[in-house]
This record gives sequence, structure tokens and C-alpha cells, in this order.
Amino acid sequence: METGARVTLDIVDLTEKGYGVAKAEGAVFFVRNGIPGDRVEAEIEEVRKRYFIANTVGLLQRSQDRIEPACRDCSLCGGCALSHASFELENRTKADTVRNAFKKAGIPLDFPEQAFALDRFGYRNKLTVHYSEELGAFGLYSEKTHSVFPFRECLLCPGIFSDCLRYINSIPEYFRDSCPDELIFQINGNGEVYITMKSRKRMNNRFRELVRARFPSVKEVLSSTPFRTEKSFFEDAILNFSLT
Repeated sequence: METGARVTLDIVDLTEKGYGVAKAEGAVFFVRNGIPGDRVEAEIEEVRKRYFIANTVGLLQRSQDRIEPACRDCSLCGGCALSHASFELENRTKADTVRNAFKKAGIPLDFPEQAFALDRFGYRNKLTVHYSEELGAFGLYSEKTHSVFPFRECLLCPGIFSDCLRYINSIPEYFRDSCPDELIFQINGNGEVYITMKSRKRMNNRFRELVRARFPSVKEVLSSTPFRTEKSFFEDAILNFSLT
């Protein structure tokens, strides 16, 4: 088979990166947007030595685990690669991934499949976004590129991140002259938010004041340049341990 060829595939497994797995004609296929129970028409995108990478172009039979993604931009950024699968299937897939990794290392492991997240949204404690001169705003990279697309929200992170970023993007006059590269959002277990702007020039202090005044849960807004990085201590607690 060559690039561009189409094939009908029955998806039998799912990888942690969101590729459905199928076997046909003695070959293995990793299929974008395919989940176990799907029958799809797929188009070959890449031909590798031992497998093919393909993309779903037609859904012939729908899996009972297939859902409509909640994120409007999941097809662009690739951050929530399992968003088209049910939450139960997502947890099983993550559990199998960890279990198989330990098995290959010769370490027995037993844990519940629900060990990863009680909620599939809002659990990430860090978000990095990138500045686009073309957009004049911060956004997310399109999957496997350095092309930035406009930011609307990230459901995997706490809502405060999206709220802050939408506000920041509405006041470009206060950060544009800093020649920004990226913003990093972090949150600890107490709900305190830390924002770091990486830029080529020092951050405007008025920018810092505006963000902290608008969002009381933002504890610090830090500036990081090639010449100077403001020191800060990120305080958090994991289990019974206090970390700084």
C-alpha cells in the first residue's frame, strides 16, 4: 500500500496518543480518530517499515465508546487526544499504558483503572501558550507544528487559566512591547496561580498590576528574559508533603 491509498479497517485497540489500532493484510495500522468498535474507511498518510499511519475519512460503523468531543479545538492542538472516546475507555487506555510499561520493565503492578482522574476536565496544573505576531495574541500550537491558532479555552486546565488568558489577550498594548514568546500558567493545591511571561524584553509592570487586580487568585506574575529571571517560590502540597 502507498500513501493516499484507502482501506477499510476494524479498530481493535487504542493508544494513549489517541490512535486507533487495526490489523489487516498482515500489517498494523495506527488510525487517527479511530477507537475500538469502529469500522472506518482510512487513508494512508505515512508508510513505515513495520506499520502504517492512516487518517479516518469515513465512519462506517460507530463504536459504543465514541462520543462527540467537548473541546471545540481538539482537532487542532492534539492536547486532548482521547476526547472522542468515552471517559471509561480513556481511563482503561491510560491504565493499560502504565501497566504495560511496568510489565516490560519486569515490575508487577496492580492498581484501579480509575486511578488517573475522577474528572476528565480541569485536572492539569500547568498550561503553556505561545505568542503569535500575526495574531497579536497568545494561543496554542497546532499539533506537531509551531503554528499558533487563536485561543478560546482549554477544558483540561482549571477555568482560571482560560479566563486569565482571554483577559491578557484583550490588553496587548501592555505586553506587546516586551517582545513576548510564551506564557506559562501554574496552579497549586490552594488555588494560587503563578504566571510567567518569557520575553526578549522586560515585562511592563502595569501589565502585572492589571492581571493581579483582575484576578485575586493570581499570586505572582513573573518576568523571564534572556538576561534576567525573577526569582519565585512555588508552594504546593502532595499527599502529606509540603513542597517549595
